[in-house]
Amino acid sequence: MRPLLAVPLLALLAACSDAVPLRPITPAPTPTRTPPFLSPGVPDEPAPPTPATPLSGCPDVVVEGRGYIIDLAFLGDRLVLGTSTGLLLQAPSGGFTTLDPDPAWRVRVLADGAIYAETSTAALWDSFSLVRFDLEGVRTVLLDPDDLRDLAALHAPPSSDGSVAHAVVADFALLGDRLVFSADDLALVDHLAVGLAGGNAGHLFSLPADGSGTATTHAAFAVAGELSVDAARGEIYLAGVTIDRHDLLGSSATIFDNFDVSPQRLTATENVLFVTSGANGAVVAVDKQSYAVRAFDMSAAHWDVDVAVAGDYLYWLERDFLPDFTVGRVRRAPLAGGEPELVSDCVSSPSRMMAHDGALWIASESDAGGVLSRLPLPE
Repeated sequence: MRPLLAVPLLALLAACSDAVPLRPITPAPTPTRTPPFLSPGVPDEPAPPTPATPLSGCPDVVVEGRGYIIDLAFLGDRLVLGTSTGLLLQAPSGGFTTLDPDPAWRVRVLADGAIYAETSTAALWDSFSLVRFDLEGVRTVLLDPDDLRDLAALHAPPSSDGSVAHAVVADFALLGDRLVFSADDLALVDHLAVGLAGGNAGHLFSLPADGSGTATTHAAFAVAGELSVDAARGEIYLAGVTIDRHDLLGSSATIFDNFDVSPQRLTATENVLFVTSGANGAVVAVDKQSYAVRAFDMSAAHWDVDVAVAGDYLYWLERDFLPDFTVGRVRRAPLAGGEPELVSDCVSSPSRMMAHDGALWIASESDAGGVLSRLPLPE
């Protein structure tokens, strides 16, 4: 099973507007679970070797010595870092201020301009909270550990082994004036996870973005995962074991389901979802309307760590399984179709990537903790 929180293992050890109108979701065609899932005539094999000369050089290190960098976002042109040493905001002078001293595992700057983060007081599953910092820096706790335990109790069956059910947030996004979030119900013994609590341990919730009111359950599924919200359509896409489409009225449809791809990282354009696999090297595109699937990468030799869209290209991070899980590189391919290109072959132990302001920002693990590097986009 993939990690329930997509964070580096070393880091784990070291540490509004009117509601958007909704439209009914039309049932998706029954997905096939029979490989290959690609269209006829396209081999389910790695792409031909790319040219030996990368389009770009090595990325430049811009942040180090701040602990493991688990997640990142931008507030305008200012970096927001979720690290093992706290939630950090880049000051106009270039240094960093600490918004929250607790480790931050997931960071988002959402449509209301506020910073949302999942933090924890310890490296324990039942110490997580979901917090919000508004434009004035006021901190609001949206969900605390007690709230998350109560959410799990709504759905998890009674325990017969002495474990306690506790919900852990996987991802979150804004849809209108609602904060939408996915969460897994874990079975905990002495604060440590011993498995999932129940069959459908994943759930989709929403609550008012300002923290008022209580959470509403919208859907149940096997395992929670990353979210992508389409405000124009009023829809929520969730990458768990499958890729599913939901809305706040309770409609849902599975739009991608294949044994070869275990969805993990998720990003989107207006009409297409892009997902990486948490178990192997796979980058696939899924059309939001037709559910047509196109593969950008399929390989058993590496793990595709993250994916980002910039301009007319899709970029992804690779990390080789052998010899020591440290060798990484960046590739890209045209969104309209075409052969992959090697962008950089000197990215060590990458764990996260984001496209912003003409560059790729890449978080990597290191013996000293973590670093953030900047790689200008090639011409």
